[in-house]
This record gives sequence, C-alpha cells and structure tokens, in this order.
Amino acid sequence: NHFSPIDVSRLDPSLIVDIDLGSEETRQQALNLCAKWGSAPPFYTVDFGMPQAVVGRFEDIRVVYSSEDQFSVSPPKEPGFERFNLFNGPLSAAQVDGAEHTRIRRVLAPAFSPAILFSLTDKIESIIDNMLDDVEALGGEFDCVNDFVGNVIVRILLDGVLGFSKDQQAAFVKMNEALPLMINLAPGTQPSDVFQNAQRDVFAAIAAVINERRARPRKLDFISTMVQAQSEQGTLSDEEIIGNIFGIC
Repeated sequence: NHFSPIDVSRLDPSLIVDIDLGSEETRQQALNLCAKWGSAPPFYTVDFGMPQAVVGRFEDIRVVYSSEDQFSVSPPKEPGFERFNLFNGPLSAAQVDGAEHTRIRRVLAPAFSPAILFSLTDKIESIIDNMLDDVEALGGEFDCVNDFVGNVIVRILLDGVLGFSKDQQAAFVKMNEALPLMINLAPGTQPSDVFQNAQRDVFAAIAAVINERRARPRKLDFISTMVQAQSEQGTLSDEEIIGNIFGIC
C-alpha cells in the first residue's frame, strides 16, 4: 500500500491557505482562528500532499452535515487516510453514516435520557465545589489551567458521568496525551506503539467497567443504561460499545 499525493491543480489557488492544522501554533491560536473562520467562506489547506476543506460558517456547515450524498463522516479505508480514523478501528457513531449510524445511535440514546442527565446535576455541582475548595486551599495565586481547568473534564466526565476509577482515569489521560501522534500521522504509516499501547489500556479499562456494570448495574447510570439497551436490542457488540464510549471520552 502506497500513498501518492493528490493532484490539487483543479483547486482554485486563491482558496488554498498555508496552515498546519495539527501544529502547536494552530492549537494555541484556535479560538481566534475559529472566530475568523466562522465568518469566512470555505478554504483548503494541503498537508502531507492531501487537500483538506475547512468549513466554518454555520450555513456551510449545515450543508455539509445534511448532504450525505456528497459528504461522509467515514474515513476512506485507503493509504493516506489513517490519521483521519482517530479511533484507529473501533466503530463509533461519530464516524459512520446512514443505517449504521442509526443502529448505533438507537442503543446509545437511552443513556442520554433527561432523567440520567438531570441526575448528574448535583454530582457535577459537588465536583466543581470540591475543585474550587482545592484551589482555595492553595492560599493565594494559582494557575487556572493546571490547578483547575485542566482537571475539569477528567473529574466531570470520567469520574462524575462515567464512574471510572482513578487508575482507569489515568489511562484516559495518557490516551489524550497520545492523540496528537494520530493527528500528525504521516500518510501510509501506522500509529506509533505509544498510541496503540495507550489505546489498548483504555479499551481494557472500558471493558472492565462494562463487565462490572453488567454484573452490578447502577440506577440512572450512563454505562449501565447503555449495557442494558445493548442486551435488550441485541444489535451492538461489546467491541462497538467500547468504541463508542471511547469516542465520547
């Protein structure tokens, strides 16, 4: 399998912008760039010989998401497109179209019921209060990112919503640190061992929680509800449940 750079001669040169979407510089300027692109027409950027369309205006985005005959969320299974498959194999609702998307979403939907979402309110408020107490205990100046914001997603999503243990949460943190390795993957190459090992550990953590909730389901619990829907509908495998929890996280 060999990747050949795509011929971009048919593209309007005036619409090609020289920017590396996966660079640290772009990440640091993301808010300003997104605000700019939100009022600008679509443009192209060429990375590793592959053109990518950047769409930022609401109406343009609506057209992309509502035109399944022209656009797809499923990465082509061809050399060069490996880095667009961020989940590296598992089937997630975020990267399938049509009937497959509907099949997966039908099993996931009960986990997003109003009852479950409302049940999280007190838990999330308690987590934020405790985090603010920790900041106050520092006794003065603090680093907002490192001492507070950087832990919000871990504490709320992984702990409050999904109920992972501290060790399991640590596996997700390592996975998040390894994601840039996939984003900047050169066409035609395979994910690094660091990425694959991190993904393996996360999959093991998710599988353990699925088995635990299947044996001891919790009331108004995100994963317990998903596992119950899987059992009742019989249309999703454990591997697909793992892939979609991975995608959510």
